[in-house]
Amino acid sequence: MKLIFCLSNLFVPYALTLINSSEEKVFIYTDQEGIYRLFNELALKNVEVYYREDLNIGKNFKSLRKIIKKRKEVLKYLIKKNPQEVYFFHNIFGSIENWLIKKLSKCAVLIHIPVFNELPYEKRYNLKSVVGILKKYFIFNIIMEPLWDGQNFLYKIPESFFLRHNVRRLELNTDKVYIKKLLFNKYNFKNKKIVLLTGSVVETGQVDKKEYIKKINNLINEIGRDNILVKPHPIFTNRYGLEKELDEIPYYIPINLLYGFFDTYIGYYSTALSEAADLNLNAISTLNYFENLNKDKVKKFKQYLIANTKLGRINFLNDLNLLKNFLLRI
Repeated sequence: MKLIFCLSNLFVPYALTLINSSEEKVFIYTDQEGIYRLFNELALKNVEVYYREDLNIGKNFKSLRKIIKKRKEVLKYLIKKNPQEVYFFHNIFGSIENWLIKKLSKCAVLIHIPVFNELPYEKRYNLKSVVGILKKYFIFNIIMEPLWDGQNFLYKIPESFFLRHNVRRLELNTDKVYIKKLLFNKYNFKNKKIVLLTGSVVETGQVDKKEYIKKINNLINEIGRDNILVKPHPIFTNRYGLEKELDEIPYYIPINLLYGFFDTYIGYYSTALSEAADLNLNAISTLNYFENLNKDKVKKFKQYLIANTKLGRINFLNDLNLLKNFLLRI
């Protein structure tokens, strides 16, 4: 049996590709409710899906005891499934899943499929990051590397982990033909060409809410409401201003499953823009369109998008005149 840790929408096309090429049973493990819902709706043969609910990690000792108990229960459950191969895609973030993968290395082959390039953030060690490392170690038993994104610390699995546990690295091209056929037979999307990627911009403090509503309303009016479908972020599903009046793609369907259906993708900071550009689709970022609250972070966002765009080109929107001229050419 193949066990696949699918912890992000970014990883779903790769999980589906592995499923399509597998002759044996596949067990999908996710901590995302939307991914769990999607796989249940797809109802693929020989695929079992497990959803690890939110741990609600607190700061007290009782909360940590709960986490330790939960990870042991989950490990026992997974070992009973007798996986021969364990696939995972992340090398940053992860919760008890990092601990589970480490423990499963004793009974299965670990295979890592890299999906995106390294984040362009510096390693930074200070009192706050060291405390974070110690907390992560207590939960994962892995010494993580602290990356500073300008506002928060992100913790990365170190290269030593991959070496110590003999993790195989596998480059995998997604099966776009299979994925399009699968989605075409399951869902009926409106006949529109432009997808607006929404969510996380206001919630994560990148842009002031009033600024966002004003500018997004102007953008929607310029394009025309009848020409756009909105695709909410899988976690930050709030919509603002005229976004609420647009037809919606369900939040739990990853945008990277839909590249065969639409021509143009507009978003703030999303890996989907890099992927769309590399498929010769129109990718437009609004990073430069809004008045941002953290300009240094915007520079890093832009660097990341450019670094992850290998073949195509993302258009960074500055004003609506540029958008109008761009849309006239497509």
